[in-house]
This record gives sequence, C-alpha cells and structure tokens, in this order.
Amino acid sequence: DEQSSKRPDDIAHESESNSRLAMLAELGIALSAEKKLSTLLGRILSEGRAMACCDAVSLFLVDQSEPDNPQLKFMLAQNASIDFPFQEKKFSLNDGSIAGYVAAHGAELNIDDAYHIDPKAPYQFNRSFDEEMHYRSVSLLAIPMMNHREEVIGVLQFNNRTRTAGVILNRLDEVHEHVVPFDEGTKVVLRALASQSAIAIENRMLIESIKRLFDGFVQASVAAIEQRDPTTSGHSFRVADLCLKLAEVMPMSKESRFRDYQFSSRDLTSLRYAALLHDFGKVGVRESVLVKPKKLTAHQYDVLRYRIRLTQEYMRRQALEKHLQIVKQGGGDADIRLVNAQAEDEIARLDEFWQRIQNANEPSVLPDGYFDHLREIRQLSALNAEGEFMPLITDKQHLALSVPKGSLTD
Repeated sequence: DEQSSKRPDDIAHESESNSRLAMLAELGIALSAEKKLSTLLGRILSEGRAMACCDAVSLFLVDQSEPDNPQLKFMLAQNASIDFPFQEKKFSLNDGSIAGYVAAHGAELNIDDAYHIDPKAPYQFNRSFDEEMHYRSVSLLAIPMMNHREEVIGVLQFNNRTRTAGVILNRLDEVHEHVVPFDEGTKVVLRALASQSAIAIENRMLIESIKRLFDGFVQASVAAIEQRDPTTSGHSFRVADLCLKLAEVMPMSKESRFRDYQFSSRDLTSLRYAALLHDFGKVGVRESVLVKPKKLTAHQYDVLRYRIRLTQEYMRRQALEKHLQIVKQGGGDADIRLVNAQAEDEIARLDEFWQRIQNANEPSVLPDGYFDHLREIRQLSALNAEGEFMPLITDKQHLALSVPKGSLTD
C-alpha cells in the first residue's frame, strides 16, 4: 500500500510535520485564552523551543512609547543548557544588532554560524552573553512578529537547533556535534508561531491598555466626586481599601456563610471599582444638598467677621489717640513704639482667633485642644454695629462651633 511504499525518512518527516501542526493548533488555542502577558510570553518561548528543537530562544518587543526614539525591549529568554539571571533590558532599535535589524526591516535572518557573519553586514552578533556564561551560539534564526497592519511588534530569536530534542550543550565539542542549521520546514513552522504570537501579544497588550484606560477613568471620576465635597477628600479610596481588607479576612470569619469563601482576582477587581465609585451619584446632586453646611449661618459668620474688623479698627484709632497724648505730654519715640507694639499684638491676637473660628466653622473633625481655644474666644468682647462692646460669640454660637465632628448639634 501507499504507507508501506514510503521511505522511513519520509515517514519520519511526515510524522514530525503532523506533530508540529498539532502543536501549533493547540498553542493557538492556548495563546488566545491566556490572560497574563508574562505567562503568555513564557508559553510562546517554551513551545517555540520545542517546535524548533533548539537550545535557546529570546523574545524582544518594540517599544514605541517615544516615537522619535523607538527601542527594542528584551522581554524574556530561555536556555536549556544553562541557568542565568534574566533582566529586562532596552536598547536602541537599529541595524547594529540582529534583533534590531530584523525589527527595523521586518526581514528574517537565518545564520548558520553566529560567529562568522559577513563583516560587511550591517548587523553583528553580540558575544557578551556567550563570553560571560561560557556558551557558544552557532545556528541562529530571527523572525519578525508582525501585526495585522504589517507592523513589526517584536522579534523571536532561536539559537542552536539540535539534531535531537533534549540535548544539553555544556561543552564546545557537544555544540559542534549536535547543533545544525535551521531547515526550511522548521522555518515555516516558526513563522506561523511568530504570526500567532504577534496576534496574541497585541490582543493582550490591547486588553491591558483598555484596563489602564478604564482605571484612569475611574480615578478621574473619583477625583471629580471628591471635588464636589472636599471635606470628605480621600473617602472613596479609604472605603476601597477597607473593602479589600474585609474581603481578604472574610475566609477567617466565624460565620458559616462567609467561612472559606475565596474571592477571585476578578471579584477583587470588581469590588475595588464598586467601592471607589460608590459615591458616583454625588455628581448629579445639587451643591446645596451635597455639601455639608457650616456650623454658623452665613449671616452669623458675616456679623462675626464685621465685628472683629470693627474692633481691630477701633484698636488702631485708640493707638493714634495715645500717640497724640504722648506728643502733648512731651513723650518720646520709645513710648510711641510701645503703644504700636501693644496695638499690633492685640490686632494679631484677634486675627488668630478669627482663623480659629473659621477652622471650627468647617464641618470636619476638630483636633484635640480646639475646645480650649473656643472657650478662650467665648470670653472675648468686641464692638457691635452700635459701637458697644458685647461678647464676641453667643452661647448658641459657641455650642455650634464646639461640635467635634460634622455640623449638627443635639
């Protein structure tokens, strides 16, 4: 039959191709379902290394955050033969490096020996990793990842394809024995992988961008809400923090209906947004209804301000009259300076008391010790409109100003 007439090499090649196609199909489904970008990138590298039967693979993403200075971000790398501390890096997107050339031109590079690149080529292999880790890169394949607009969003770079899977390249002789160039069949599969990866990465980045945009909208909404009533500034964030802490400890509750209940990551995100926006209705509420009233009526406040200013003006005139008396009695400048200093102290004292009255008039929490200041103010007298000295604040006003929190008395 047809199967028996095939050569063993053809059968092996067909089996390998079918296996790769199956892996591609499974990977495409997995990549579209993956929600976390870091996990997605790791999956791409692991599956790509298995499909290519290679020792190492790296992934770079194009960073266009500065349009005038595009960069290439080294996002992730895997190497079966050596363990190494990976660190994300950024470098200029130009023709000098292999990944940079591929990203800049959207061109694939298949290099049989990374150490023997034509000196006239604009790109060269960076040996710093090999020298530091005592590694030897030979065969290399760099493929651009293109989005639906034919724009390069990243580069997949495969190193050291081996004849058989699972070979560890610890010595130079092992490298020369097992490493082979990337053949056409492998390149076809890896191009398909790069295409699938580009779609999955861009989708994930788009979703994360939408999440950041929505989070920014929520933050802006909270800021708008809190501007309506500055006395409760920070309230929405405190409610959100408290709700998340309650959700965290809920599984430890003694109530059977709450015990062992676990919130998912999505639940916690929804809870946070709901808590932040719980006062969103304030946006449509009239100012007169929304904002907590002051403790004194507007008329009482204006009368107090008028009486303090009137008393301060009276003190200035008293000081001038004393100046005239000093001059008539033959006094000197020292006496006049003393009178001025006394008057300025009294006027400043009234300014200080007026500031305390203003602070106490706000529907906010009064700090400790403020009630002593209010009792001191209660003992003051000031001029009224008839030119008579009367207590600065009445008992009723003193009671209102002494409310420790809010603006309501009993």
